[in-house]
Amino acid sequence: MKKSATKPFTIACLLVLALFWVSLARNSSRRPTPKNKRPVARQSIAPSPRSNPPVNTAHRRASRQRVAPHLFPKHSPAKPKKTRRKPHPKVSINPTTQLMITDLRVVEDPIRTNPNAGREATWTFKYLMENMAGENDPEEFTLQWLKHWEEDQVVNGQVSPSRAAIQEKVIEPWLEASGGEGLDLRLAPFKLLAIVNRLDLRVHNEDSVTTGGEGRFVFGVLNQDGTPLPPLAGPAPGGFTVIFEYELVANKMRDLEKWARTWHDLGRHRIGSRGYNHALERITRRFTDAGRAPGKVNGNSINQIRSNEFAIGPNWELREFVLDANTGLLTQNTVALTPDTILANGTTGLRDLINENEASILDGTFVLPTELFGPGSVAGPFLPSDF
Repeated sequence: MKKSATKPFTIACLLVLALFWVSLARNSSRRPTPKNKRPVARQSIAPSPRSNPPVNTAHRRASRQRVAPHLFPKHSPAKPKKTRRKPHPKVSINPTTQLMITDLRVVEDPIRTNPNAGREATWTFKYLMENMAGENDPEEFTLQWLKHWEEDQVVNGQVSPSRAAIQEKVIEPWLEASGGEGLDLRLAPFKLLAIVNRLDLRVHNEDSVTTGGEGRFVFGVLNQDGTPLPPLAGPAPGGFTVIFEYELVANKMRDLEKWARTWHDLGRHRIGSRGYNHALERITRRFTDAGRAPGKVNGNSINQIRSNEFAIGPNWELREFVLDANTGLLTQNTVALTPDTILANGTTGLRDLINENEASILDGTFVLPTELFGPGSVAGPFLPSDF
């Protein structure tokens, strides 16, 4: 009896003691914080935004797919990145220093245009003809070229009439000044007027280059007193000009880019300065010197020489000359894309040609057949007997 009464009493005491400890714990948590102490913030379960804990990549992708499956499809292939070409930088061009160079500090350079300066006279008529002549004697090479005007020339089955005044106005005074034996190229009556960049005549596509265009020298023919040979009529200051048109040889895009950069880099120098003229000479010698075009006649880059004059004939006339592959001499050629003005003008053949090719003429695609190319191009003043 005694033992069974004691057991319930013990359990009751333990329950009372447990309730006491619970009450004591609650009271201690409600105690006011002392004034000199700050409450300690509880640690947040969420990670700090500044230091995110590492997350498994696969787990992150899976969670994204569960949250927004329409934004992150399970098997969407990665889109290839488009490679955008960098836009070409804007390039400024100064025509007077990089395209059409006529500044007197260049075309009257005291060394490069002085025929008595030997091999340094790289911009003289003498230097250009010597490098063009190949194995021919340069003086005879030049004389044979000038004699084309003395007699009628048959070119492409058409006659180019003589302009015999070339003998009186150019050849004889030059021979006389040279001592009568031959032409002294140091006394050539040809004055440099311009050096021209015709890179715009380049022919190429994305894969290949046919030509880099042309580099040109423009000369004016002079009287014995050094003044421009005048035209027979009209207000033109000079009646006879000659243009040497050289190919800028290029076989690949890198060659073409080099030509463009070297011409454009002339803009770094003050025109006519020592640096400018030196840089320009380095460019011109790349197309005027012998051996620069091994695949062409005489190894020279010349495409053609053109003359435009009204000093030795009754009207303005344009002629064109090329190097003959057999003799290496200059010979008269047809004028590119140009019919004989007088022979074609007013004819039924010209009428039919225009009518039959009206559409291509109007849209700019018409190409004149080579058999119609004329030996010269004549401009006014015309004579009534010409038609």
